Amino acid sequence: MKAEEDPLYPGTMRRHAAALCSLTVMILLSGLLTGAPVGAAENPAAVGEWSEVMGWPFIPIHASIDQDGNVLTYGGKGAGGTNDEFNIDVWTPSAGAGEAAHVTSTHGLGTNLFCSFALSSPDGRGSIMLGGTVSGARGLPDFVARYRDGELTDFPAMHYPRWYGTGTTLPDGRILMQGGTPLADDQENAIDTAEVYSEEQGWVELTGTTPSGVWETGWWYPKSFVTPAGKVWNLANQDMYYLNPNGAGNVEMIGSYNETANIGGTSSAVNFAPGLILQVGGRKATIFDLNYDPPRITEAAPMNFNRLFANAMVLPDGQVLVTGGSGQYNENRDVAYAAEVWDPQTNQWTVLAESQVPRLYHSPALLLPDGRILKGGLERMREMS
Repeated sequence: MKAEEDPLYPGTMRRHAAALCSLTVMILLSGLLTGAPVGAAENPAAVGEWSEVMGWPFIPIHASIDQDGNVLTYGGKGAGGTNDEFNIDVWTPSAGAGEAAHVTSTHGLGTNLFCSFALSSPDGRGSIMLGGTVSGARGLPDFVARYRDGELTDFPAMHYPRWYGTGTTLPDGRILMQGGTPLADDQENAIDTAEVYSEEQGWVELTGTTPSGVWETGWWYPKSFVTPAGKVWNLANQDMYYLNPNGAGNVEMIGSYNETANIGGTSSAVNFAPGLILQVGGRKATIFDLNYDPPRITEAAPMNFNRLFANAMVLPDGQVLVTGGSGQYNENRDVAYAAEVWDPQTNQWTVLAESQVPRLYHSPALLLPDGRILKGGLERMREMS
C-alpha cells in the first residue's frame, strides 16, 4: 500500500484505500431514453440499468467532479471510525471499480463535516469545502479547506460556524455564503448574517443582511441562483428574496412560496435552462422563471413518486434526472427506488430503472464524463450516528 505524510497536516497519511465499504455506490449504466410508461418492463434500452453496488472507502456524503473527470467524495466516516474523521477519496472512473482506482486520505482533525457545503473551485480543479463544526466546541470558526490537484490546503475561515449553509459562486468569482446554524442542535441560533469571499479581501460580513430575518426559519440549505440580470435570487424555506452581495449587502424581499413539502433541505433545485429553476420535493415540481422580476412561478407536472431528500441533476440534453428519496422523512418507507426524468419540452416525467438500495439524507449524485450517473450515500437514518 502506498502511503505518505500529508504536507499540510503532519501526522496524517494520504494513502491508497486498503478496504472498500460495501453497499455505498451504484452507477446508472445505460443511456437515458424517453418513452417508457410507468410499470413498463425494464428494458435497459428504454429505462437504463443500474450497476451492481460498488465498494467505497466510506459512505460518500459530499461529492464533486473535477475537469479531469476525477470524483472527489468526502465527509463520511470510515469503517470503525467516527464522524470527526475527515475522509477524502479521489476516484478515477477510467481505472475501474477496484481499490486501486481510489486514493483515500484520513485526517484526524476533530471536525465534523457531515452537513457542510462543497463548491467546485472556479478553476475546475477541485473543491472548496465550507462549513462543519469543531467537535465539542461551540462558536469556534468553521473548518474550511480547498482540495485541488491531490492536495489539501488551508482556506480562510469564515466569520461564522455554519452547518447546513449554502455557498454560491458569483459571476465575478466571489463566493457568497448564507444560512446555516452553529451546530446541528442549535437551530435557535441560526446565523443571521451572510458573508462573501474574494481573493483580495477574504471573507467580508454583509452586515446589511442581518435585519432581514430570512434565516430564522430558512437556515437549512437555502436555494440560491444568479438571475440572467445578475441578481442573486434565493428561496429560504418559504421566503423568496434577492440578496445584494456588494458593500454591506442587503436583502430585498420578493414574496412567499406557500408550499410545505417542496421547500427546505428536503427539496432539490437545478438551473435547467437560462433563468429557469426546477425545484422538486414531495411529488411536486415547480418552475421558477428568473427571467422575470419578480420571478414567475408555475407548477410542472408532478413526479411519479413521493421524494424527500432526492437528487436532481441536469442532463446534457436539458432534461432533469431525479434519483433517490422517500415519501417519509428520511425513513425506509415509501422509498423511491426508480429514477425518473423530466422533459421540459413536453412537461412529462418518464420512469426509469430501479436501484437496489434506498438513497436518503446526504446521498449525492453525479453525472460522469462518459454519461453514467454515480449515486451513493446514506441508506437509512441510523448511519448518521
